[in-house]
Amino acid sequence: MKFDRKGISRTAAKRFTLILVLLLALVSSYIYSLGNDVRVEIDRKKQSADRLRHKIDTGNVYSTARADLDNLTLDENNSTTLAILRHLDLQESKLSYRTKSKTLKNINGTDINIRKFLLSGEASYQEILSQLDWLQTSKKAVLTKAVLRNGEGYGNSVYVEIEGLLYGLDKS
Repeated sequence: MKFDRKGISRTAAKRFTLILVLLLALVSSYIYSLGNDVRVEIDRKKQSADRLRHKIDTGNVYSTARADLDNLTLDENNSTTLAILRHLDLQESKLSYRTKSKTLKNINGTDINIRKFLLSGEASYQEILSQLDWLQTSKKAVLTKAVLRNGEGYGNSVYVEIEGLLYGLDKS
């Protein structure tokens, strides 16, 4: 037997090259579409993660606001005079507390109890200023009026009348 050692003809080489190029183009197109699908899926997951992060942040803001509201308002189920004095951090104060009026106001479906109160009594000027500063900065009461007069004794004794508003919610 005799073998012919001719090799590949020029047209066969062109056809083989063309088929190889087309095959490589198809494979690269397929790989590109897979990569594009993965990129789209990654973008979708990032958007989902951003939405969840936003929901968590919104929930944290809501929880913080609710805790602040809980701290600033009275519990109407436990609104005795002692509870009010504790809420205002005045249970050891020389000032006496009196509720002048109590009204119920509905705001967006939430019942808010509004108490007008009067704190009065005699103490040193420094104690009175400290109490006024505490009431103003704690934001647990809205002060509407404060009147200072000379006290009965002499020295730095001062008589004070403080009027303000307290807000309460049914926290059950």
